[in-house]
Amino acid sequence: MHSQSVFDLENWLIENAVPSGGWAYYLNKAASIEPTCLALLALKNSKYESSKEFASAIGFLESCIGPNGIVVSPNGRPEAVWVTSIVLFTFVKLKLNPTAISSMASILLEIKGTVTKNNRAMEIHAKGINPQVMGWPWSLNTFSWVEPTAWALLSLRSAGLQDNPRVTEGIEFLLDRLMDEGGANYGNKTVLGKLLDPVPGPTALCLLALNGTKGSTSPKVGASIAYLKQSIFTPLDLEHSFWAILACSLYLNDKRDEIIQLESGIAELLASFCKEFASESQPIAKSICRVSLALLANKAIKENPFAINLESKKVPLKKASIPCESWSEWFKKVIRRLLIDGLGGVQVRQNESLVAWKNVTSYDEDVLLALREMYQSFKQKVPLAGKKVFIKPNIVEFNSQRPIHTNPMVVDAMIRLCIEEGAAEIVVGEGSGHRRNMGCLLRECGLEKVLAEHKIRFVDINYDQTKKVVNLGSKSGLGFIYFSKEAYESDVLISVPKLKTHHWTNVTLSLKNLFGIASGQAYGWPKNELHFQGIVNSIVDINSTRKADLCLVDGIVGMQGDGPLYGDSIGSKILLMSDDPVAIDATCARLMGFDPAKIDHIGLSAKVGLGNLESDKIKLVGMKVGEFPQLKFERPPGF
Repeated sequence: MHSQSVFDLENWLIENAVPSGGWAYYLNKAASIEPTCLALLALKNSKYESSKEFASAIGFLESCIGPNGIVVSPNGRPEAVWVTSIVLFTFVKLKLNPTAISSMASILLEIKGTVTKNNRAMEIHAKGINPQVMGWPWSLNTFSWVEPTAWALLSLRSAGLQDNPRVTEGIEFLLDRLMDEGGANYGNKTVLGKLLDPVPGPTALCLLALNGTKGSTSPKVGASIAYLKQSIFTPLDLEHSFWAILACSLYLNDKRDEIIQLESGIAELLASFCKEFASESQPIAKSICRVSLALLANKAIKENPFAINLESKKVPLKKASIPCESWSEWFKKVIRRLLIDGLGGVQVRQNESLVAWKNVTSYDEDVLLALREMYQSFKQKVPLAGKKVFIKPNIVEFNSQRPIHTNPMVVDAMIRLCIEEGAAEIVVGEGSGHRRNMGCLLRECGLEKVLAEHKIRFVDINYDQTKKVVNLGSKSGLGFIYFSKEAYESDVLISVPKLKTHHWTNVTLSLKNLFGIASGQAYGWPKNELHFQGIVNSIVDINSTRKADLCLVDGIVGMQGDGPLYGDSIGSKILLMSDDPVAIDATCARLMGFDPAKIDHIGLSAKVGLGNLESDKIKLVGMKVGEFPQLKFERPPGF
């Protein structure tokens, strides 16, 4: 990168530091731990290392370190311990606060991922891996995953603890999770026997953590380097490319031709980044993490912060133990649950629910016209005029051959309807449980162009400020739920899912779609804690605490069979809308050929009063009832 561009990006980081200290994921938000650490690493050895912003950021991180060494974001979820290793790594690299380093290293060695004994989980996820090997989890008392394990190894090895048995086991875990063909996903290799696609981010972190260990000579590592080089020389997304550069640069072994080739690739990628950065059409290009990664990639060959000094002095350890839930916390949780149950829940079921539907044969038709007609049935109960509207589509993943995500033309029509109705503000947001890089997903699925055309702000839910809310359900056992602040506080929350099957829940529709408004910072990827507490229970509790005000199901093309990722297309040619998520999901289930009463999360949602399930309490409007289609979706495996 040209030195002026480097200076501009470094200066931009300094200008956009949070005044009270640290950096946020995105501008005008509260400071968070991960972007603060990446920004400090990016600014290391720059002229800004002596700035007040640099010092304030260190102070912010120190304020997040608890007396037991566990690091928690301000107002964050106490169980979300994954950032502890990132702060430890940053403190070791910057040679900060030896006492804090000792505390963080000591507690990190005590944090362990759990081992599954669930036969269903073993059947679905455990093929091709050893689920008994423990790495590190996103949150306490949940399973091990690639990224938190890789960061833990990076930090502990940097702290001179490479001979510790936990580090040895962590290396074994990462090697086990690497695919023979190269690359890693977030934790598993397969789902129901189908090989998952590798992802550049976790793959790069795997290789960074394994560099310099005996595992670095594994054929899997060699295959993973070859996979990552595709992200450099045939880039799909720049954030992926930067991670790939950081990893591959550690495996050059002083080969001059490879160094020259990589330097050329870096120059081209960073030129592309500066162009993207200046563009107004990239909805989340100006993220602190993305800019920091660009700066880190720029100096990867000569000054890679992820290079580990194997001669590092061993950090002294102290006695540490994982905190347990106190009696007072347990008692308060029990009382809350008893009060909610005693009140019969907090929902008031309608006597009759409306579900509007229209036949729409393709996305080339006038989808907006269909939405206008359906919305007339809900305009009085769910007015959009003068409201802040939050539209939540389903963009969990992308595959050009499969109808995984809500079609952008349906989101486009919903945006246009909100504009016509006079909404005061419209935002679109998603928090994928499968991918951390939402920018790449937006571009791949085509939604980025829609947002740019309407100048609509996108909220990356996983990195939005969290909103801690008392769990108004009582099924999961969680005392609180951590939501995206913007989604939770919106005047009108619109759930816009895809009509799909799902290998855990049979179907994934309006109710399941709200999984996406829970924060990734709080629950990790794939929001494992919510699955750990029972996916049905978590769906019910999330919707009990923040139900969608309006639901629009994209069924023009649905997915059947092995959903939500690997199913096949089915031309269901329908759009449905309702202000009752249970009624619309029950109607969709019947449309698909399933009995909604036998779909656990729909049945339980109806039981707690979230909406109507019975067909005699649901009125279909918009087309003649006799014309309502009856399809036969292929069931997902296991149902």
